Amino acid sequence: EPDLQDLIEYLQTDDINLVVNSAYYIQHLCYNDEAVKGKIRELGGIPALVHLLNHDHYEVHRAAASCLRNVSFSKERDENKLAIAECDGIETLLRLLQRTPKDEVKELVLGVLWNLSSCEALKYRIIRLCLIIIVTTIIIPYSGWDKNLFQSGKPIPPIKWSTVFRNASGILRNLSSAGLEARREMRACAGLVDCFVWIVHAPIGKSDVDNKSVENSVCVLRNLSYRLEDEIDRELHPDAPLPNEEKKKDKVASEHPPSCFAGCGGMRKGKAPKDKKEPTVKRDPVEGVALLWQPEIVKPYLSIMAEASNPETLEGVAGALHNLMACDWRWAVVIRSAVRKDKGLPILVELLRIDNDPVVRAVATCLRNLAIDPRNKDLIGKYAMRDLVRRLPDPEKESDSERVSETVIGPILCAIHQVVNKSLDNGKQCREHGGFKKIVAISKNKERYSYKILKTANQVLMTLWALTALRNSLKKEEWE
Repeated sequence: EPDLQDLIEYLQTDDINLVVNSAYYIQHLCYNDEAVKGKIRELGGIPALVHLLNHDHYEVHRAAASCLRNVSFSKERDENKLAIAECDGIETLLRLLQRTPKDEVKELVLGVLWNLSSCEALKYRIIRLCLIIIVTTIIIPYSGWDKNLFQSGKPIPPIKWSTVFRNASGILRNLSSAGLEARREMRACAGLVDCFVWIVHAPIGKSDVDNKSVENSVCVLRNLSYRLEDEIDRELHPDAPLPNEEKKKDKVASEHPPSCFAGCGGMRKGKAPKDKKEPTVKRDPVEGVALLWQPEIVKPYLSIMAEASNPETLEGVAGALHNLMACDWRWAVVIRSAVRKDKGLPILVELLRIDNDPVVRAVATCLRNLAIDPRNKDLIGKYAMRDLVRRLPDPEKESDSERVSETVIGPILCAIHQVVNKSLDNGKQCREHGGFKKIVAISKNKERYSYKILKTANQVLMTLWALTALRNSLKKEEWE
């Protein structure tokens, strides 16, 4: 039986059958075996495999790319990824991607690049070399994006999901987390944002909503929605317009929130007031990066959130929404209002109840940013406070303190703080659901919690204490 050294030598022969069989055997040997992957690198196997991508035969392409996909896969180590890049592997993979007519080879090539794109040291190089080509040759055609159809407002046909698109979207998801310059390059790439927005607007069946392509798409959109107000060219992309009569004011305020918590209890009767003070939104066709912050993105996000069970997808959508609402510009005001009008608050509250820390953390941050809007604040206090408080550790259950992570406690406290600030009704809701007792217990547990958590807990307590009527009630309960 040939050893690894023999197999690598066989890769360099003229016998196509021997080359193909050797590549597949190496692929088999290195599957989930970091030691073998390291040995392949040490014996010079990586340059030999990359060289085979230039071969004339499809079977050689398929075998070499399959092997490189396994060789490059590692969650812990980057040596093989860097070794592929060092022998011009990225450029060679890209040439093969452009010239092969075979979807199977495209899928494998993109799989290798997906692995390489997880390496921080290679992300900018991949952006520089691959971004435009991947978007123009894969993302646009395989998403089915039709600019005219999208701008017409007519129904989008169902997406034909493919592994080729899944792998390409996985690459862009990794690249979109590479920092400011990466986000700027990707936002500026023609068709990129349009295609992913098209994906989330398309009808997604229950059997598809949890697939990897949807997950990748919403995570790309989440990452590209980060710090939009600061990072885009504001001369090209102005703030949301205000109605003529409200140009001197940039606030949304009302003491009578409209009914939007379907199934969450009764609301006062009477017509909800018109949103006179909210910015109006221009309805001219929008394209490119500006699609990220249009209020029309909210409804498809909420639809995915209501149907999905994949935690990565749920976290991605909640993260996209809280990024859009975290800014100070008026588009954030528009999005906060759109979430309420599109019945998003009950969906978010429901997600506070699931057993997944990253999702709960993202949803809590989303609710905090939503509560900047006074109408949302009233509704969240009335219908979400119970669930927010429930996520905090119970001081009477020792296991609770160990079970609830600080990464969840912090965002929950911040959400409660925003909701109770200068709101007696919401402060009362917090106390009635046991929030005051829980937050006091957190503030006193210096051995378990970090300074940041203790500080946040004390800020919430001071905000509650500042509500005079609530303070008097708390004093009667012997709180000081």
